[in-house]
Amino acid sequence: MATLSFLMCVILAAALLGEGQAFEQCGQKGKGSVSRRRRDDDNRIVNGQDAGHGEFPWQISLQYSPFFLIPKHHICGGTLIAKNWVLSAAHCFMQSKTASKYTVKTGEWHIFSGDGTEKSFDVEKIIVHKDFNKPHEVEHDIALLKLKQDVDLSGPYRGLACMPKEADDYHEAQDCWLSGWGLTMKGITGGVLPPSTLQKADGPTLSDAALKGKWGDLIQPGMIGWGTDTVSACMGDSGGPLVCRNKGGFFDVIGVVSWGTGECKNMPGVFTEVTHFLPWIKENMV
Repeated sequence: MATLSFLMCVILAAALLGEGQAFEQCGQKGKGSVSRRRRDDDNRIVNGQDAGHGEFPWQISLQYSPFFLIPKHHICGGTLIAKNWVLSAAHCFMQSKTASKYTVKTGEWHIFSGDGTEKSFDVEKIIVHKDFNKPHEVEHDIALLKLKQDVDLSGPYRGLACMPKEADDYHEAQDCWLSGWGLTMKGITGGVLPPSTLQKADGPTLSDAALKGKWGDLIQPGMIGWGTDTVSACMGDSGGPLVCRNKGGFFDVIGVVSWGTGECKNMPGVFTEVTHFLPWIKENMV
């Protein structure tokens, strides 16, 4: 089947922590400047670019290990939506739903080296939608993680994404951003590691008709599309945030990276539509 799931040094710490902005207001995007911008498209997220340090403060790295003797490693992304809650994808937990096997890392930027701003949090419980993969493949692809501790939002590297309202319609929204550490095009074809630096890409979401025009009957209620033939989420981005600017100027998390082509090109990616699942989210965040 063509559709495959996306199963997919310290930087002046004292000075930056003193001068950087805090993110106590949800949906507040950080600065986008970085010390080095990639010039080779083949090194990018699938034609994205390096994100700035703290530019997407709600972005988390979901880390997993099957056994306690094996170090945890990045498998998926996720979105910090409350001080102790993370939104992610159900398919990220197909290998295990045991909370102790997972860690949520916040303040992450360079995933293979420390910047002195990362902090890891133990997971208290994992809530996967009971109808995941029912009645259609990759339907209801949504999950919540409750953390054992609250995340401190007073610094410049951790913040919340805003939640949309149920009446909000983000189809054909223009100012939208994807972020993550997923495989790049070079990573797929050349077998290299995912990018160390958090990647970003911007663009509009698709209309429902346009998405169905690409994917047909595979599109079910609760799915929204983003991406082009050349710009796309990929394996490792799974569970991560698609955010769009709301009327107040802040960013709502409107999509969760779910599925697309195995090659991560030539088709838009499909995301779990957050507005559709707001009742489920509110019911389970207790």
